[in-house]
Amino acid sequence: MKTPNKIRALLKTHFENLKRRFFSETRQQKRSLAALNEYFANAKGILPGSPLDLRGEVSGKKIASKLKQGFLEVPISSITTLKPYSLNKYKRRLYRKRKHYQKAFGRGQDTRLFELFYDYSRKALPPRWEVSVKNTKGKIYLRPNTSDTATFEQVFVAKEYEVPFDFSPETIIDGGANVGFATLFFANKYPQAQILAIEPDRSNMEVLCLNTEPYENVKKIQSAIWSHTTHLRIENPEVEKWAFKVIESEVGQPDSFRAYSIEQLIAKMGWESADLLKLDIEGSEISVFGGGYERWLPKVKMLMIELHEKISPGCTKVLEEALSKYPFEKMENGENLIYYQKEFMKGKKA
Repeated sequence: MKTPNKIRALLKTHFENLKRRFFSETRQQKRSLAALNEYFANAKGILPGSPLDLRGEVSGKKIASKLKQGFLEVPISSITTLKPYSLNKYKRRLYRKRKHYQKAFGRGQDTRLFELFYDYSRKALPPRWEVSVKNTKGKIYLRPNTSDTATFEQVFVAKEYEVPFDFSPETIIDGGANVGFATLFFANKYPQAQILAIEPDRSNMEVLCLNTEPYENVKKIQSAIWSHTTHLRIENPEVEKWAFKVIESEVGQPDSFRAYSIEQLIAKMGWESADLLKLDIEGSEISVFGGGYERWLPKVKMLMIELHEKISPGCTKVLEEALSKYPFEKMENGENLIYYQKEFMKGKKA
């Protein structure tokens, strides 16, 4: 465990790291030094570098989480109020997170991963990190200062795709695969399964291919899931890597790509069903469950889905109306809703 002095040193580096992120040349909206100084001057009592609970257009918890990782995606104009966290409170949060790492990875590996993700004292970062996780083949690749770290924690630390059933799917679709962490989790937990990973973004797909290279049972398609065959494009390419939203576009439009329905993907793979369907598709739930689901939903034994009601109002209602026609039961794990047909579950694990 890090000493209090080490944690204090980590805290002090946050402010400089935030400065670098504010003035990154890749940002659409450049901020001036005066605006940044004013931003922190208005936050009285805030230790430079401590996480802040920012209220505005984006959830305070999510912004605080992003600040912990050293990057900020919300423009200054959307920040309305600030709530300081004390140094001691942040220390306790780091200690709790460290314990979660220790539980997930065991002594030794937890220290290496924790320091890799949370030590901002380094002046330069590589384009990608390479890490190893127990019970996982090959290296896992992440990009520093992106949402990859938070996604990694959701899958391998919080284990949000773990279920308390003796369930052995033969076919799995990972819709909105991002860089493939959920795909890796499924590939190692269900080595007998054939897996199809679908991701629309080119940069995410590059890392996804690196992460799944050792797995012969994983097929990748750079595409997206829709209710029918059409062409889509990414509507918000400037956002973080886990938040891309797609919309319909004309054939031949720059950066457009072909999208498929779940029925078509099942047929494309030569399967009879998708035993496990994981969806994290940033609001496309309305299209996927808005029509045509009758031809494939009865063949799904388990659905893992993260809904995005904020960016796609009404998606929860559309999903629940579709599922109400079939014998699905519901449970939650982190941000995921898990629907399963009980007849295919072999009983809860002890």
